[in-house]
Amino acid sequence: MKNMSIEIIISLYQEGYLTDKEVVDWADDKILKEQEPFEYFCMLSLKGPKYCSSLPATDFPSAKQLTFSERFALRATKLNLESEEDCEHFREWLASTSLGENLALPEVMFGYHIDEDFYCTDNRSRGLKYFNEQMPKLISTTKHLAEALWSAIA
Repeated sequence: MKNMSIEIIISLYQEGYLTDKEVVDWADDKILKEQEPFEYFCMLSLKGPKYCSSLPATDFPSAKQLTFSERFALRATKLNLESEEDCEHFREWLASTSLGENLALPEVMFGYHIDEDFYCTDNRSRGLKYFNEQMPKLISTTKHLAEALWSAIA
């Protein structure tokens, strides 16, 4: 499971949720807690996440490929619903990223509705109403995915 925590922390770093320093501090903490530290923790501490994540999988674990739902949950749980700017960035991300994903997922269908209302038909009033009604529900139903990722690196 040690590899998985590194795969997840590199994913969170690549998604922009962690800084270089936070990843190095995390690796340092893991090193201090282990009697015989995992060599990848040492490598991450000494070389940093940017360098390590550029290495082939044979030399350093690759980032975990996050599912659309995990990526949605990470963004949704960090979203400030009272900030129009944050919500607009989220909607832009959602509208473009949800296309081609599994339509059986509620968060994907939500993305299609947002794309239709905001970017295809310019029906912003209906789109805002829909966004404001559905987003809190989707945050609630997907937050466990984000929490699982964060707890895997705790």
